[in-house]
Amino acid sequence: MVRRDVSRGQTLLHATSIAIEAGERIAIRGPSGSGKSVFMRALTLLDPLDGGEVRWRGKRIARAMIPQCRRHVA
Repeated sequence: MVRRDVSRGQTLLHATSIAIEAGERIAIRGPSGSGKSVFMRALTLLDPLDGGEVRWRGKRIARAMIPQCRRHVA
C-alpha cells in the first residue's frame, strides 16, 4: 500500500506489505504522527490508495465486500 498527499507533496505511507493469517492479531503502535491512522484508513479502504492493493483472504476486495472486511478490523 502507498498513500500520498499530493497537495503537500508528501508520502504519508511508504510501500507497506503485511500478511496476517487467520486467527492472528496484530497491534499497530507508535508515537503521535507516525502514521497509524493513515495505515488503518488505507487498510480499511476509507482513503484511496496511490499504489498497491489490499487483499482479503487472498483476493482483491470488491467494492461490495468492503463493509464486511471492515467489520474484522478494529
